[in-house]
Amino acid sequence: LSAGQEALLFDLRRRPGTARYGVTRRYELNGPADPDRLHRALLAVVERHDPLHTTFSAPRRVLAPTEALAWRVVDRDDRDGPTAADQAARPFDLDAGPLVRATLHRGATDVLVLSLHHLWCDAASFEVLWADLARAYTGEVLEPLPVRYADHAAWQRGRVTAADVAAAADLLVAVDRSPRLELARPPEPEADGLVVRTVAGGEPQGSRVFADFLTAVALTLARHSDDPPVVGVPVSVRDLPEADQLVGYFLNTVLVPLPDPGAHPGGTVADLGAAVDEVLAATLRRRTVPTAEVMAERHRRGRPEPLADVMVVHDPRPTRRVPGLDATGTTVFNGAAVTELSLLVSETQAGVELAAEYAGARYRRDDVVELLDRLAIVFEQVTAAPDTALAAVAALDAPPDLVGADLAPDLPPVTVEIGARAVEAPDRVAVRQGEHQLTRDELGARAERLAAGLAARG
Repeated sequence: LSAGQEALLFDLRRRPGTARYGVTRRYELNGPADPDRLHRALLAVVERHDPLHTTFSAPRRVLAPTEALAWRVVDRDDRDGPTAADQAARPFDLDAGPLVRATLHRGATDVLVLSLHHLWCDAASFEVLWADLARAYTGEVLEPLPVRYADHAAWQRGRVTAADVAAAADLLVAVDRSPRLELARPPEPEADGLVVRTVAGGEPQGSRVFADFLTAVALTLARHSDDPPVVGVPVSVRDLPEADQLVGYFLNTVLVPLPDPGAHPGGTVADLGAAVDEVLAATLRRRTVPTAEVMAERHRRGRPEPLADVMVVHDPRPTRRVPGLDATGTTVFNGAAVTELSLLVSETQAGVELAAEYAGARYRRDDVVELLDRLAIVFEQVTAAPDTALAAVAALDAPPDLVGADLAPDLPPVTVEIGARAVEAPDRVAVRQGEHQLTRDELGARAERLAAGLAARG
């Protein structure tokens, strides 16, 4: 096992029977799928990658591909049939399997729903899986891999030195305690939840999206903590070219002490962004050092262990291409938050998507919604106008208080405003429910049909 897997497995053994670490992706296919070909291709992919057919029992057991893969074909129009959310909410049996779930929902648009456990996959693993699936779907035989995930785990353990651990601990030398967000706990535990916002802003790409997002997070969280927060950032440790072909857990959650916006009086968003870039670059240089070893080193130094109050995650979503099938994937919330609060940023066809996944035992939904709304406003400002003064951004990020405000009598009706937004961006997603969504244009068409039907009935 890798160090990252051991950390996850420890938490899983402590809290068994949860879907917390299940990862489910929903792929809308731009074309009809051949169920038999797709099933055979998935079996070939499962057979090729050890983590997809090896249990975590003691001793570990190698499953046949047909045991490791749970495959179903269902009708999307069947109202009583399983949904993507149902699949995402089912825990995995790490000791017996199956270890991969795949359901093809047949309909006017075919949808493939894939579920894996975080113990044997990361975001990049889905890209590897889809590249192999493309080849197997066309009938190509997948050759054996030159290296295995176990080789990576052994290499990782032999690579990290005491000097590496000490240098990684030095990056946190200024952190004396673990800052906590000053947000009230709910009086009664609520259900875990997910809040999503799609924003405009500039046109950042890839790593720049994440750096801008971290800058916006630093500005937003500064309102809710006396000290600059320490955030956890999952980063890839696929440092060897051979690892690019593997499915597996290649993540290490590094601790990033965000810079204090108050340390830049008179500064601009770009100034804070430069400070974020510097801290992030220094942290990423030590990304292969397991965080558990960094914490042990701080303990030896008599320093407190800073725990990340918030996870900040970049979730890229490129279009997956299988010959004859283009697929755009979205993550399906499994109903169980991994940490108390995770802030996520993704690039989608509709724009940049921000999300907050939260534990209902720690945070109230209303507070998380307000936090994400503020973060969305700040992120748009960071990406669109980096020369803006930090003080001006701080003033912008508070939603306007409309209580007791006089509304101008000459404002256009809200229906006119909504219609104008639909014309500006007809392909933007307007509403979501479970695995279904409608664009502004589709929603408008449905509203017109409903209005016509009601008018016909008087």
